Amino acid sequence: MHVVPYNRGLLVKYQAHINVERCNHSQSIKYLFKYIGEGPDAVMEHADGVSTVTGSSTSTLREKQLDEVKNYLSCRYVSYAEACWRIFEFFIHHREPYVQRLFFQLEDEQEVRFRDDDSLPEILGRIRPDGTMFVQWLLNNHRDESGHDLTFVRYPTRYRWDNAGKFWAQRKQNINVVGRMVYVHPASGERFYMHLLLNIIPGAQTFEEIRTVDGIIYPTYKEACFHRGLLKSDNDVVSNPSALWENHWTALADDIDYTQRKLLHLPMLVVADSDKQSLALQAINSLLNQHGKSMADFPGLPEINT
Repeated sequence: MHVVPYNRGLLVKYQAHINVERCNHSQSIKYLFKYIGEGPDAVMEHADGVSTVTGSSTSTLREKQLDEVKNYLSCRYVSYAEACWRIFEFFIHHREPYVQRLFFQLEDEQEVRFRDDDSLPEILGRIRPDGTMFVQWLLNNHRDESGHDLTFVRYPTRYRWDNAGKFWAQRKQNINVVGRMVYVHPASGERFYMHLLLNIIPGAQTFEEIRTVDGIIYPTYKEACFHRGLLKSDNDVVSNPSALWENHWTALADDIDYTQRKLLHLPMLVVADSDKQSLALQAINSLLNQHGKSMADFPGLPEINT
């Protein structure tokens, strides 16, 4: 049995069959509006003339050349409802609120685009280090104090981004705009923690200011998140790798004595604690490498002694 999504309140109110679907993709929205205005069923047909060749005694049909392009062509027709809508120049679509995508990057990690045949001087000549949306936000906060109460996400509510000139300008009209930062995966490291901070810190003017908590500039965005209480839900495990290692390294290295005795054929071997830690760290690093990470991505862990 197939159950169609429905809303009981709508069924009772309108006493009709109503199919309720959640449109979470642009193709679904296009399908929805095209389905409403498509009109009755229509068929496209065309007739081809067929020539004949008369022989001495019989008449045969000449083999018709197949036009694959014409057969593949899918033509579009406009229904009477859509035609009237367009003739009266009604709005075809409407979008509100306007969504401004916000891009950001770590310090000195601006994106550089170039073609394969570009020379290095040409690439360097086009680069403008302060021409990114995020760096201009920092610089504009330094020049204009009226936006100091806005976070990076809220900044488009009063300012618009001029992509041609690469600058932020104050809005002259009151337009409903929603700022949305690009998605950052939690495994992205510092970019993910910077993403968390930009949601709550207003009017930042430098990268160091984003990492500042109670007057202390922390070396990483992760530490700044921890001291702002943004990582307490992790029970200080992920947010403090050093404490995690100190509290649990003995359990992580519990089977090293057994594996080394079996590997070296020395049943009475006793491995020193420092060697156990090194072997455990090597095993952890090997597992991280399988997922595209390494020990360097987790500041605070001891270095591996090779």
